[in-house]
Amino acid sequence: MDRAELTTEQVLKRDIPWEHYMSTKLISGTCLQLLRRYDHKPESQRAPLLEEDGPAYVRVFLNILWSISKEETVEYVLALIDEMLATNPKRAALFYDQSLSGEDIYEPFLRLLWKGNWFVQEKSCKILTAIISARPKLRNGTLPNGDASNSKSKLTSTHDVLRGLVNWLCSQLRNPTHPSCSIPTSIHCLSTSLREPYVRTLFVQADGIKLLIPLISPAATQQSIQLIICPPQELCQDLLRLSRDLLKRRWSELLCCLSVICWQRVHLLPR
Repeated sequence: MDRAELTTEQVLKRDIPWEHYMSTKLISGTCLQLLRRYDHKPESQRAPLLEEDGPAYVRVFLNILWSISKEETVEYVLALIDEMLATNPKRAALFYDQSLSGEDIYEPFLRLLWKGNWFVQEKSCKILTAIISARPKLRNGTLPNGDASNSKSKLTSTHDVLRGLVNWLCSQLRNPTHPSCSIPTSIHCLSTSLREPYVRTLFVQADGIKLLIPLISPAATQQSIQLIICPPQELCQDLLRLSRDLLKRRWSELLCCLSVICWQRVHLLPR
C-alpha cells in the first residue's frame, strides 16, 4: 500500500513487537508495562490511564520516537499520540508537566516533518501544532519546554520550533508532498498557528501570503469577502491581530490571506 494513503485506523491495527524492543534494550521494562496497559485498549480504558499517569505515557512515546527508527513503529506511535490529542485536545498540556521539564518535547516531531513519509509528516505537523499551541505562559523566566530565558540549554527553543513549522508549512503550500492533503493540512495548522505574533511575522517574512493567493477560487471569493465584512464574532480578534501585521501589504494580498483563513475556520474545519 502507498504509505501516503495510510489511515490512522489501519496503522493502529498493527501489532508492534514491544517485547523485542525491550530485549534489545530499545525500551525499558517500565515502558513495556505501560505499553501493555495502553496498547489496543478502548478509550474508556485509556482515559483513566492518561488521567492517572499521562506524563509517563508522553515520556514513553517520546523515548520511542528518539530510540526507534523503524517506519512502522514511528507511524504507530504518532498515530497513538494523534488519537490521544484528537479525543481530548486538553491532553496537550501533558507535554508540559514538570516531570518532563528536561525532555525535548518538540525535536522528534520537528525532525520527522522533513524526514518521514506523508503519514509521518502530517501527524507530526498536527501534533506539533497542538502541543506548541497549548504551551503555558511565561512564568518567572521559565519557558514552556524547560528552557530558562537566560540559560544555554540544548533543548529546542520555542522560536526554533515555530520557525521550523512555518518553513515546513510554506514548503507544503509551495510544493505539496501529497497532491490532495498537503494544502488542507497546511491551512488547518496555519489557522491555529497564526494566532502567534511570532508566527505571523515569520509567515509574512517568508512571503506566505503569496502562497495563499492562488488558493482563492473565483467561486469562493465573494463568499469569502462576505466573511471578512461580517465575520463571526469569535473570529474578529484573530483577524484584527493578523491584519495589523499585514497592513503594509497590498489590499488584494491582505484580502486573500484573511479570506483563506476565514473560509477554512468557518466552513472546512469547524471547531
